[in-house]
Amino acid sequence: AQFELAICHAEGRSPTQDNAGAVRFYVQAAKQGHRDAQFELAICHAEGRSPTQDNAGAVRFYVQAAKQGHRDAQFELAICHAEGRGEVKDDAEAVWLYTQAAEQGHAHAQLSLGQSFVWGTGVAKHFGEEVRLYRQAAAQGLAPAVFGIASLHYLGLGTLVARNRAESARLWRQAADQSHALSQCKLARCCMLGDGAAHDLADAARLFRLAAEQGNAEAQFWLGFLCKCGKGTTRDMAEALRWYQAAAAQHGKGASWALAQLDVLYEKGMREVARYAAASD
Repeated sequence: AQFELAICHAEGRSPTQDNAGAVRFYVQAAKQGHRDAQFELAICHAEGRSPTQDNAGAVRFYVQAAKQGHRDAQFELAICHAEGRGEVKDDAEAVWLYTQAAEQGHAHAQLSLGQSFVWGTGVAKHFGEEVRLYRQAAAQGLAPAVFGIASLHYLGLGTLVARNRAESARLWRQAADQSHALSQCKLARCCMLGDGAAHDLADAARLFRLAAEQGNAEAQFWLGFLCKCGKGTTRDMAEALRWYQAAAAQHGKGASWALAQLDVLYEKGMREVARYAAASD
Protein backbone atom coordinates (compact mmCIF):
# COMPACT_ATOMS: atom_id res chain seq x y z
CA ALA A 1 0.00 0.00 0.00
CA GLN A 2 2.85 2.39 0.84
CA PHE A 3 4.52 1.71 -2.52
CA GLU A 4 1.28 2.30 -4.41
CA LEU A 5 0.74 5.55 -2.49
CA ALA A 6 4.24 6.62 -3.48
CA ILE A 7 3.48 5.92 -7.13
CA CYS A 8 0.27 7.98 -6.88
CA HIS A 9 2.23 10.95 -5.51
CA ALA A 10 5.02 10.55 -8.08
CA GLU A 11 2.64 10.34 -11.06
CA GLY A 12 0.21 13.01 -9.90
CA ARG A 13 -2.59 10.57 -9.18
CA SER A 14 -2.90 12.05 -5.70
CA PRO A 15 -4.52 15.53 -5.53
CA THR A 16 -1.19 17.00 -6.74
CA GLN A 17 2.10 15.69 -8.10
CA ASP A 18 4.31 15.54 -5.00
CA ASN A 19 7.86 14.20 -5.15
CA ALA A 20 8.46 14.77 -1.45
CA GLY A 21 5.35 12.75 -0.60
CA ALA A 22 6.43 10.01 -3.00
CA VAL A 23 9.87 9.80 -1.39
CA ARG A 24 8.32 9.61 2.07
CA PHE A 25 6.21 6.57 1.12
CA TYR A 26 9.05 4.96 -0.88
CA VAL A 27 11.22 5.17 2.26
CA GLN A 28 8.55 3.48 4.37
CA ALA A 29 8.12 0.66 1.84
CA ALA A 30 11.88 0.31 1.31
CA LYS A 31 12.45 -0.16 5.04
CA GLN A 32 10.15 -3.17 4.82
CA GLY A 33 12.28 -4.68 2.06
CA HIS A 34 10.09 -3.74 -0.91
CA ARG A 35 12.58 -4.02 -3.77
CA ASP A 36 10.63 -1.87 -6.25
CA ALA A 37 10.45 0.89 -3.63
CA GLN A 38 14.19 0.57 -3.05
CA PHE A 39 14.82 0.91 -6.78
CA GLU A 40 12.49 3.91 -7.17
CA LEU A 41 14.10 5.55 -4.16
CA ALA A 42 17.51 5.06 -5.77
CA ILE A 43 16.22 6.75 -8.95
CA CYS A 44 14.90 9.65 -6.87
CA HIS A 45 18.37 10.14 -5.36
CA ALA A 46 20.10 9.78 -8.73
CA GLU A 47 17.80 12.25 -10.50
CA GLY A 48 17.53 14.77 -7.67
CA ARG A 49 13.89 14.03 -6.88
CA SER A 50 14.85 13.41 -3.27
CA PRO A 51 15.75 16.56 -1.26
CA THR A 52 19.15 16.59 -3.02
CA GLN A 53 20.84 14.81 -5.91
CA ASP A 54 22.88 12.13 -4.15
CA ASN A 55 24.79 9.45 -6.06
CA ALA A 56 25.98 7.74 -2.88
CA GLY A 57 22.38 7.51 -1.65
CA ALA A 58 21.32 6.13 -5.02
CA VAL A 59 23.98 3.42 -4.84
CA ARG A 60 22.89 2.44 -1.34
CA PHE A 61 19.33 1.73 -2.50
CA TYR A 62 20.44 0.14 -5.79
CA VAL A 63 22.46 -2.32 -3.70
CA GLN A 64 19.45 -3.19 -1.55
CA ALA A 65 17.23 -3.84 -4.58
CA ALA A 66 19.97 -5.60 -6.56
CA LYS A 67 20.55 -8.07 -3.73
CA GLN A 68 16.90 -9.07 -4.09
CA GLY A 69 17.37 -9.77 -7.79
CA HIS A 70 15.88 -6.55 -9.19
CA ARG A 71 17.34 -6.57 -12.69
CA ASP A 72 16.96 -2.82 -13.33
CA ALA A 73 18.76 -2.12 -10.07
CA GLN A 74 21.51 -4.56 -11.01
CA PHE A 75 21.97 -2.78 -14.33
CA GLU A 76 22.00 0.72 -12.83
CA LEU A 77 24.40 -0.40 -10.10
CA ALA A 78 26.66 -1.88 -12.78
CA ILE A 79 26.75 1.51 -14.51
CA CYS A 80 27.65 3.17 -11.21
CA HIS A 81 30.60 0.77 -10.85
CA ALA A 82 31.61 1.19 -14.50
CA GLU A 83 31.61 4.99 -14.26
CA GLY A 84 32.69 5.36 -10.65
CA ARG A 85 29.45 7.21 -9.93
CA GLY A 86 28.80 7.30 -6.18
CA GLU A 87 30.99 4.21 -5.86
CA VAL A 88 34.59 3.18 -6.45
CA LYS A 89 35.10 2.39 -10.15
CA ASP A 90 35.21 -1.40 -10.47
CA ASP A 91 34.90 -2.88 -13.96
CA ALA A 92 34.90 -6.48 -12.73
CA GLU A 93 31.99 -5.77 -10.36
CA ALA A 94 30.17 -4.01 -13.20
CA VAL A 95 30.57 -7.11 -15.38
CA TRP A 96 29.24 -9.35 -12.61
CA LEU A 97 26.17 -7.14 -12.20
CA TYR A 98 25.60 -6.86 -15.96
CA THR A 99 25.67 -10.66 -16.03
CA GLN A 100 23.06 -10.93 -13.28
CA ALA A 101 20.72 -8.57 -15.12
CA ALA A 102 21.46 -10.05 -18.57
CA GLU A 103 20.55 -13.52 -17.37
CA GLN A 104 17.13 -12.12 -16.47
CA GLY A 105 16.69 -10.83 -20.02
CA HIS A 106 17.65 -7.19 -19.48
CA ALA A 107 18.43 -6.02 -23.05
CA HIS A 108 20.61 -3.06 -22.09
CA ALA A 109 22.59 -5.26 -19.71
CA GLN A 110 23.09 -7.81 -22.50
CA LEU A 111 24.40 -5.06 -24.76
CA SER A 112 26.68 -3.59 -22.08
CA LEU A 113 28.03 -7.02 -21.20
CA GLY A 114 28.65 -7.70 -24.88
CA GLN A 115 30.58 -4.42 -25.12
CA SER A 116 32.66 -5.46 -22.10
CA PHE A 117 33.66 -8.61 -23.97
CA VAL A 118 34.55 -6.53 -27.05
CA TRP A 119 36.89 -4.20 -25.20
CA GLY A 120 38.06 -6.55 -22.48
CA THR A 121 36.75 -4.23 -19.78
CA GLY A 122 36.52 -6.12 -16.51
CA VAL A 123 36.64 -9.43 -18.38
CA ALA A 124 38.79 -11.17 -20.99
CA LYS A 125 37.96 -10.34 -24.62
CA HIS A 126 35.70 -12.93 -26.17
CA PHE A 127 34.07 -12.19 -29.53
CA GLY A 128 31.87 -15.28 -29.35
CA GLU A 129 30.26 -13.95 -26.16
CA GLU A 130 29.94 -10.51 -27.76
CA VAL A 131 27.97 -11.95 -30.68
CA ARG A 132 25.78 -14.12 -28.43
CA LEU A 133 24.86 -11.19 -26.18
CA TYR A 134 24.33 -8.74 -29.02
CA ARG A 135 21.99 -11.26 -30.65
CA GLN A 136 20.01 -11.62 -27.42
CA ALA A 137 19.59 -7.86 -27.10
CA ALA A 138 18.85 -7.45 -30.82
CA ALA A 139 16.13 -10.10 -30.59
CA GLN A 140 14.39 -7.74 -28.16
CA GLY A 141 14.62 -4.94 -30.71
CA LEU A 142 17.26 -2.86 -28.92
CA ALA A 143 18.49 -0.53 -31.68
CA PRO A 144 22.18 -0.27 -30.67
CA ALA A 145 22.39 -4.08 -30.53
CA VAL A 146 20.67 -4.41 -33.92
CA PHE A 147 23.21 -1.89 -35.23
CA GLY A 148 26.06 -3.97 -33.78
CA ILE A 149 24.91 -7.20 -35.42
CA ALA A 150 24.37 -5.37 -38.72
CA SER A 151 27.91 -3.99 -38.54
CA LEU A 152 29.31 -7.47 -37.89
CA HIS A 153 27.46 -8.83 -40.93
CA TYR A 154 28.81 -5.97 -43.04
CA LEU A 155 32.42 -6.88 -42.28
CA GLY A 156 32.05 -10.56 -41.40
CA LEU A 157 33.60 -12.11 -38.32
CA GLY A 158 35.06 -15.43 -39.43
CA THR A 159 32.84 -18.37 -38.57
CA LEU A 160 30.93 -16.36 -35.97
CA VAL A 161 29.09 -14.00 -38.33
CA ALA A 162 28.86 -14.46 -42.09
CA ARG A 163 29.59 -11.45 -44.26
CA ASN A 164 26.22 -10.45 -45.71
CA ARG A 165 25.75 -6.88 -46.91
CA ALA A 166 22.04 -7.36 -47.66
CA GLU A 167 21.45 -8.56 -44.09
CA SER A 168 23.40 -5.56 -42.81
CA ALA A 169 21.16 -3.19 -44.74
CA ARG A 170 18.02 -4.97 -43.54
CA LEU A 171 19.10 -4.73 -39.91
CA TRP A 172 20.28 -1.14 -40.21
CA ARG A 173 16.84 -0.27 -41.60
CA GLN A 174 15.23 -1.97 -38.61
CA ALA A 175 17.30 0.18 -36.24
CA ALA A 176 16.93 3.28 -38.43
CA ASP A 177 13.16 2.98 -38.08
CA GLN A 178 13.77 3.49 -34.34
CA SER A 179 15.55 6.80 -35.10
CA HIS A 180 18.99 5.31 -34.43
CA ALA A 181 21.27 7.90 -36.05
CA LEU A 182 24.26 5.62 -36.70
CA SER A 183 22.01 3.10 -38.43
CA GLN A 184 20.37 5.83 -40.49
CA CYS A 185 23.82 6.99 -41.63
CA LYS A 186 25.08 3.49 -42.46
CA LEU A 187 21.91 2.59 -44.35
CA ALA A 188 22.10 5.88 -46.23
CA ARG A 189 25.59 4.98 -47.42
CA CYS A 190 24.29 1.59 -48.58
CA CYS A 191 21.55 3.33 -50.58
CA MET A 192 23.98 5.89 -51.96
CA LEU A 193 26.44 3.25 -53.13
CA GLY A 194 24.00 0.42 -53.91
CA ASP A 195 25.88 -1.68 -51.39
CA GLY A 196 23.54 -4.31 -49.95
CA ALA A 197 20.53 -2.15 -50.78
CA ALA A 198 18.97 -0.76 -53.94
CA HIS A 199 20.77 2.30 -55.32
CA ASP A 200 18.45 5.10 -54.24
CA LEU A 201 19.90 8.60 -53.83
CA ALA A 202 16.60 10.09 -52.69
CA ASP A 203 16.36 7.58 -49.84
CA ALA A 204 20.05 8.16 -49.07
CA ALA A 205 19.47 11.92 -48.79
CA ARG A 206 16.39 11.35 -46.60
CA LEU A 207 18.29 9.06 -44.24
CA PHE A 208 21.38 11.29 -44.11
CA ARG A 209 19.08 14.19 -43.22
CA LEU A 210 17.46 12.24 -40.37
CA ALA A 211 20.87 11.37 -38.92
CA ALA A 212 22.32 14.83 -39.59
CA GLU A 213 19.49 16.45 -37.67
CA GLN A 214 20.49 14.30 -34.70
CA GLY A 215 24.04 15.66 -34.91
CA ASN A 216 25.79 12.79 -36.73
CA ALA A 217 28.87 14.42 -38.29
CA GLU A 218 29.34 11.86 -41.06
CA ALA A 219 25.72 12.25 -42.12
CA GLN A 220 26.09 16.04 -42.06
CA PHE A 221 29.09 15.76 -44.38
CA TRP A 222 27.37 13.45 -46.87
CA LEU A 223 24.15 15.46 -46.81
CA GLY A 224 26.23 18.54 -47.59
CA PHE A 225 27.85 16.66 -50.45
CA LEU A 226 24.49 15.59 -51.92
CA CYS A 227 23.13 19.13 -51.58
CA LYS A 228 26.21 20.48 -53.34
CA CYS A 229 25.86 17.99 -56.20
CA GLY A 230 22.05 18.03 -56.34
CA LYS A 231 21.93 14.24 -56.02
CA GLY A 232 18.80 12.82 -54.40
CA THR A 233 17.81 16.28 -53.26
CA THR A 234 17.58 19.83 -54.59
CA ARG A 235 20.95 21.41 -55.41
CA ASP A 236 21.45 24.06 -52.76
CA MET A 237 24.92 25.49 -52.08
CA ALA A 238 23.76 27.45 -49.04
CA GLU A 239 22.40 24.29 -47.42
CA ALA A 240 25.52 22.37 -48.44
CA LEU A 241 27.66 24.99 -46.72
CA ARG A 242 25.49 24.84 -43.59
CA TRP A 243 25.84 21.06 -43.29
CA TYR A 244 29.57 21.12 -44.06
CA GLN A 245 30.03 23.73 -41.35
CA ALA A 246 28.04 21.63 -38.89
CA ALA A 247 30.22 18.60 -39.65
CA ALA A 248 33.44 20.62 -39.57
CA ALA A 249 32.52 21.91 -36.11
CA GLN A 250 32.64 18.28 -34.97
CA HIS A 251 35.82 17.59 -36.95
CA GLY A 252 33.71 15.37 -39.19
CA LYS A 253 35.43 13.14 -41.73
CA GLY A 254 36.39 15.13 -44.80
CA ALA A 255 34.30 18.11 -43.73
CA SER A 256 37.16 20.54 -43.21
CA TRP A 257 38.45 19.80 -46.72
CA ALA A 258 34.98 20.16 -48.19
CA LEU A 259 34.44 23.43 -46.35
CA ALA A 260 37.73 24.74 -47.69
CA GLN A 261 36.65 23.80 -51.22
CA LEU A 262 33.38 25.66 -50.78
CA ASP A 263 35.25 28.70 -49.47
CA VAL A 264 37.37 28.64 -52.64
CA LEU A 265 34.26 28.43 -54.81
CA TYR A 266 32.61 31.23 -52.85
CA GLU A 267 35.62 33.53 -53.19
CA LYS A 268 35.84 32.74 -56.91
CA GLY A 269 32.15 33.50 -57.30
CA MET A 270 32.48 36.82 -55.47
CA ARG A 271 35.39 37.82 -57.72
CA GLU A 272 33.27 37.03 -60.77
CA VAL A 273 30.41 39.16 -59.41
CA ALA A 274 32.79 42.06 -58.71
CA ARG A 275 34.33 41.78 -62.19
CA TYR A 276 30.87 41.79 -63.78
CA ALA A 277 29.82 44.84 -61.72
CA ALA A 278 32.99 46.74 -62.67
CA ALA A 279 32.48 46.00 -66.37
CA SER A 280 28.89 47.26 -66.15
CA ASP A 281 29.90 50.66 -64.75
